[in-house]
Amino acid sequence: MPAQVVVVPGRLPEGRVDPLYGYVVVISAARALRESKKDSESTHPAILPEYDERCSFCPGNNKVTNEDKTPPELVSFRRDPFDITSWSTRGFTNLFPILALEAEGPAQGVNEIIVETRRHNGFLSSISIEELSEAFRAITIRYFSLRNDPRLEWFSAFKNYGKLAGASMEHPHFQMAVEACIPPKFRERLNRAQDYFYDSRRYLCCDYIEKQRKLGQVIFETEHFVVLVPYAARVPYHFRIFPIKHNPSFAHVLRDSDCVRTDFAETLRRITFLFKIAVQGKDFQQYADPLYNFYIETAPYRDDHKEGILHWHVEFRGKTTIEAGYEYHTGKFVNPTYPEEIATQLREIAQKYQK
Repeated sequence: MPAQVVVVPGRLPEGRVDPLYGYVVVISAARALRESKKDSESTHPAILPEYDERCSFCPGNNKVTNEDKTPPELVSFRRDPFDITSWSTRGFTNLFPILALEAEGPAQGVNEIIVETRRHNGFLSSISIEELSEAFRAITIRYFSLRNDPRLEWFSAFKNYGKLAGASMEHPHFQMAVEACIPPKFRERLNRAQDYFYDSRRYLCCDYIEKQRKLGQVIFETEHFVVLVPYAARVPYHFRIFPIKHNPSFAHVLRDSDCVRTDFAETLRRITFLFKIAVQGKDFQQYADPLYNFYIETAPYRDDHKEGILHWHVEFRGKTTIEAGYEYHTGKFVNPTYPEEIATQLREIAQKYQK
């Protein structure tokens, strides 16, 4: 007999629309029942060595000075200013940049790297708070330096972890892409926030956070930040980190308060740790972090004042599923899990693992 179409009782596919970006997600529980081979390279990657002398992002030693293998430094913090290898955080132009200031239109801009740790295996889930906070200090320094260039309008800071998530270098690092033109996707997001404000005289993200609280989507909160699974999550492990207090610019907030910057570093590390346990289970210490991408969504330079309409936040997406033909063609996203159940799972892990 022919195989029967799988229908999960009481769980027909359900469409949800994200109010911040306007994209459509189809929650399809039946997709989780497909026979598929676990992608261990994405979810259970091997532990890396603490040092790799072939890596140009690792600190130099008595055999080689890796610091000379990268473009000139733009920002760095060192224990000994006379020892080039004593850095804790360093930043430089991407050797293979996405953008160039000499280009025109949407290709005009700069692409920089921030190496946040000396350790080749400095996973985000276990990196020290001091290292991570220092990395964000370096990013804000570059933010304000690049803000002085009248050609640049829009700033993005992001992290790809793992080859299948887009990272060409194993050594953990952040990237910054600062562009002369606001990308269409972000302009749409900005327009939605502006339309909502003009219609209601309220901030879209502030109301969004309250609605997500009522829906039970919050995983945890700190003094300054709230972490949640969007009700219209694009992928199973899709998280958003919002500052509780409205502010359009991450750089102003993290520059002006060491306390808030430290809290942000702790929050980001914690959600990565919870994601790691959710995917890898009790044997999580045997593996590197699962693959992910995240980026900081912040207002354009011209709107990065306290009265701005946008509310900055972090978009974090674990790389546990693959977008394919349906998603590329329709622009919709398919999530095989219910976001409210993922939020419950993460809250339970957070209660069990206090870090």
